[in-house]
Amino acid sequence: MNPRLKRALLTSWAVYGQLRDPRRWPRLPSELHGYLRDLRAFAPRAGESPLNGPVTVEPTLFERTLDSPFDAHYTYQAAWATRRIVASGALEHVDISSAVPFVAQLAAIVPVTMFEFHAPSIRLPGLTLREASLLDLPLADGSVRSLSCLHVVEHVGLGRYGEPLDPRGAERALGSLARVLAVGGDLYLSVPSGDARVAFNAHRVFAPEAVVAFLEARGLRLRGFALVDDRGVFRDPAEPEDARGLWYGLGMYHFTRPEA
Repeated sequence: MNPRLKRALLTSWAVYGQLRDPRRWPRLPSELHGYLRDLRAFAPRAGESPLNGPVTVEPTLFERTLDSPFDAHYTYQAAWATRRIVASGALEHVDISSAVPFVAQLAAIVPVTMFEFHAPSIRLPGLTLREASLLDLPLADGSVRSLSCLHVVEHVGLGRYGEPLDPRGAERALGSLARVLAVGGDLYLSVPSGDARVAFNAHRVFAPEAVVAFLEARGLRLRGFALVDDRGVFRDPAEPEDARGLWYGLGMYHFTRPEA
């Protein structure tokens, strides 16, 4: 491949990866302007230091802030779920396709079995990896007492990761989680929350009351709810109705399956 074309493709991919959060989209023009301004100023002077190699174009955007940046959704959901799992006294835990850093750190506290469509090549004590689809979990009905699925359900059936298109994919995914949750068990779930829409093919945003109604109809009970709003502010506790009017919030649901 032509080196210039390869660099252009890599640069485009780097920028695309930083746009997964739609809250960043309006800031892209100003971020690119600042990047190009700094590149033009720095590149001619790079040779002033013998430690500098050639200057390549690999934009890292959205970090011009006085605060250390972090992804509010993934940071808060990991903290929220870890605290609740530890407080529950779970002796083992099952995770379905959540972020690898969350699972890797949780496995240092409690043994974790992670099911993933394409299992990551990570090896750590306390972590067992198994390949499986959320829609076809190799688990018996009512067999899991501690279960998490964070920032996953919203993608199912949209084709983003090469899976078959399925308009009812989110329903099937939630139904699969409900199927395997044991009596007395805990489900830690997070999905984008606010005014319902399908941002094809990236994700869905769910009306939080609809998620609660769907799982309560399958025998689960909401035990706790937390929220990250459109400004990245974390609220725990919160109520599902607090997410009304949000564009891309994050609802974190703690469900249990009570005794019949």
